[in-house]
Amino acid sequence: MAGCLAALAVAGAVWAANELTVNTSIVYSKDGVSLQQSKSYAVTVTGTPVASGNVAIGTGGTVVSLGTVTNAGYALLINTTTNSWSSIAYGPDTNSTPFKLKGGETAVFRMNTNVFGAVSTTNSPSLFYIILSD
Repeated sequence: MAGCLAALAVAGAVWAANELTVNTSIVYSKDGVSLQQSKSYAVTVTGTPVASGNVAIGTGGTVVSLGTVTNAGYALLINTTTNSWSSIAYGPDTNSTPFKLKGGETAVFRMNTNVFGAVSTTNSPSLFYIILSD
């Protein structure tokens, strides 16, 4: 995910269309190869809108609270631990680890479940999260 920049923004009122704007971009340049791609699109939020917070992720797995979010749609995650060896693997539950975030890395992704968990692959890093309804 080196060189990856991801941002998530919420705009508009709860009853309006396209309350969520998802922006992602990636820029790569090495050994004469340069790639740059970005995408932005709007999403209408229909459920209870948002859950956010900070949570310490343990090596035994930690369930991330969705609060009152009823239909999880999008997630923004930031591993706020600055140590490069503090990795978080995450997925639909604490036993599912489709990919990981090293210290300081960020991810924006589409959720397909209302259960979300993470497990630390090293020490107990801190995860900042925003989860939005779809």
